[in-house]
Amino acid sequence: MVPHRKILRIIAILAHCSLDPEGEREKLEDICHVKFPKDVLGFWTTEVLSWLTPEVESLLLTTDFNAVGSYEVAFMAAAQLEISKYITIGPDGLEINLAHHIKKWRKNEQMRICIETLLLCGISVEQVTADLRRMYQIQVTEDDISEFAALFIDNEFIEGDSWLDYQECIGTTESLFKMKMMQAPKDYARYKLGVPVHLNDEEVIDRLMSDSYFVNVEMSVEGQTTTAADIARIKLERDTIFKAMDRRVKIRVAKLNEGDGGATAAAKAIAKIVLKYTEQEIPLMSEVPGLSADQEKPPTPAPIEAALPAVKK
Repeated sequence: MVPHRKILRIIAILAHCSLDPEGEREKLEDICHVKFPKDVLGFWTTEVLSWLTPEVESLLLTTDFNAVGSYEVAFMAAAQLEISKYITIGPDGLEINLAHHIKKWRKNEQMRICIETLLLCGISVEQVTADLRRMYQIQVTEDDISEFAALFIDNEFIEGDSWLDYQECIGTTESLFKMKMMQAPKDYARYKLGVPVHLNDEEVIDRLMSDSYFVNVEMSVEGQTTTAADIARIKLERDTIFKAMDRRVKIRVAKLNEGDGGATAAAKAIAKIVLKYTEQEIPLMSEVPGLSADQEKPPTPAPIEAALPAVKK
């Protein structure tokens, strides 16, 4: 089944209860910007009727809602399908009850694809909410995104035949784009969708180093390296690996030193300086050679002329 199964269940119930089931279904598809798989009858049988109790199923199939003027059975069926909050009674019968912001997002093609793809990529509701606030400067809550996801993105149905059915609904081009993003790293998918992504410095370097390593392996082991261009490419990738390793070490050292005014680096530099101290003992005056105990000052040295040779006149 398709990821947007819940919204299709809502549309199926509303269409069944209208005077013109096919016309109502097409109108609601246009409002919600969704499509049924080709086998509409199969969807009605397997995804609506088979989930109802036999009593409610029987009443739903046998009640002429326009004749009786009551939609009690429809709400009973909706309650068993857990979609009753999205159905209301209007002047002309049952109507879809979607929040205004969800209708607005569905109408905007860029925003619709962006939200759907982010959720299909497994990005958390918290992150999607933060990304939308940054991208579109709108007031959006996590509950809003959770409700959108419940209606249009059920990650249980994104593989195998379910994805082929989904591709029928959204078209090949959109399907291939979403699949490509789902297979890519999450931050790359966010970047491609226009999110101003901020990555950790070390994470960027690690990925650069890993990419270079695997390109090197692919070219030197799996491929046949025969041209000068191939050899130059391998050298480039290896050089990138070593430079990335060096940068990662420098970043980690810088992070260790940040916040202490460089004290860590200074301490390491000081630790390299070895200072040797010796005990200093000051002798007493009486212990100084040439001084007697009763002298208060050392003897006056002889005049310097005495040390010079005599000059003949």
